[in-house]
Amino acid sequence: MALMQVRPNYKLISVLVVVALTLFLVFTSMYNGGTTGRASLPGHKALLSSTRGWQAGSLPMLSSDDVAWSELFQESLVKNDFYGVMFDAGSTGSRVHIFHFQNDFNGGPPVLIAEVFNKTEHGLGEFADSPQKAVESVRGLLNVATESIPSEFWASTPVALKATAGLRLLPLDKAQSLLDAVYQLFVQSPFLVDTQNNTVTIIDGIHEGEYIWFTVNFLRGILGTQDHSSNTMGVLDLGGGSTQITFAPRHQETIDEGMPLGLIKQFKFREETFQLYTHSYLGLGLKEARLETLRLEQQMMASVPSSTQAHRDSDTNWATVCLPPNAEASWEFAGVTHVTKSANGPEVTDTFTPCADLTKRFMGDKVYRPKEIANRTFYSSSYFLGKSVESGLITREFGGIVRVKEFTRVAKEACRSFDASNPFLCMDLVYIHTLLRHGYDFKAETELVMNERIRGFEISWALGATIDLLHSHWDKYQKSGNL
Repeated sequence: MALMQVRPNYKLISVLVVVALTLFLVFTSMYNGGTTGRASLPGHKALLSSTRGWQAGSLPMLSSDDVAWSELFQESLVKNDFYGVMFDAGSTGSRVHIFHFQNDFNGGPPVLIAEVFNKTEHGLGEFADSPQKAVESVRGLLNVATESIPSEFWASTPVALKATAGLRLLPLDKAQSLLDAVYQLFVQSPFLVDTQNNTVTIIDGIHEGEYIWFTVNFLRGILGTQDHSSNTMGVLDLGGGSTQITFAPRHQETIDEGMPLGLIKQFKFREETFQLYTHSYLGLGLKEARLETLRLEQQMMASVPSSTQAHRDSDTNWATVCLPPNAEASWEFAGVTHVTKSANGPEVTDTFTPCADLTKRFMGDKVYRPKEIANRTFYSSSYFLGKSVESGLITREFGGIVRVKEFTRVAKEACRSFDASNPFLCMDLVYIHTLLRHGYDFKAETELVMNERIRGFEISWALGATIDLLHSHWDKYQKSGNL
């Protein structure tokens, strides 16, 4: 008997394959929240001129109504992906940071997937007399956010602006006018907007210190793990107007001493509240300290009849022992150009000693130093990192570890020579040496970690501020009783 040949039903097989593939794609889309990790946040974008999907006044502001918050965050929290938008309104420009996170379904902390960053070259303070121009400068950055975040996430993505020194220097009424104008722009956007006081604010150095501390330890993967308190790294920040120190105390003595002084703050992350020691020293930033040191020097020399032209010709012309003989240079701070020349005679060949004596006198006892910081390792940012690069201690790309004594060494080297392209390197390095050794009282072997990035992400207070912003919204949702 002949065998019957059975032919495969190709049509049926094709249908089954299509159905299986469709089910797989649907399941994958549901699991990933409709996005694909890094692909959901494009790379660095140029400023955009169109809103691509939102128009002024097209969406109402989301109030603190429990129902509205519940609906939005119920949708957001069940998705794998979520976003936050933070504006940093600084003195030299405005910056937008757009962060993309994914939930960890194993119970761990959320994971930062990607960041989009863009900036303008003009700070909001430059538009003090024209708030509408300030709005237009922010609008371009807001458009970057709408382009970078999938539209289905807009309504559940909080947005906020935090201003630093640029607005702190303005008269209160002018600063408030700028904040009012920016808030109205946010209200008209498709993003999640809270009350004005929670959305557009001026922060101080203490908040900056807290946020940078959180950013560093979040990116290091320390937070959300067991025994994190002994592994967190403190943060030293040196800006133009102030310097901050922030760390999680390990000794009760530090907490007991800092609490009455208002130096112990709390920072919430997930279900845990951290106690942080944070102290901001306004006036001890690199540029402000340079100016105040010159003022002190002028006051000291004004009483000496033989001093060089009473050591100052005007409020913007100075003379200093921190520059070598015959040197002269100009620099800008807070919109004012200062001209500085040497006060040294031709016989002076090394300016380190007189400059160090001057900066120590300026420093005095301005810095309060808890005992435990002597044995801690600190991540150091801003001018600490920048001057380390300029003096050749590290490269900006790779960073590294710098011991305090190395700042002393390069300060002495810079003061024995003069680089016309970087005329204040000697004075700046001497100040950093003085701040670390005689201000914070660090040992010569104390290590400072210098990196611009951790795990590929830029270190800035904006990430810490964004997670704090997300927490405030989640807390609001939780109070509605639906979390």
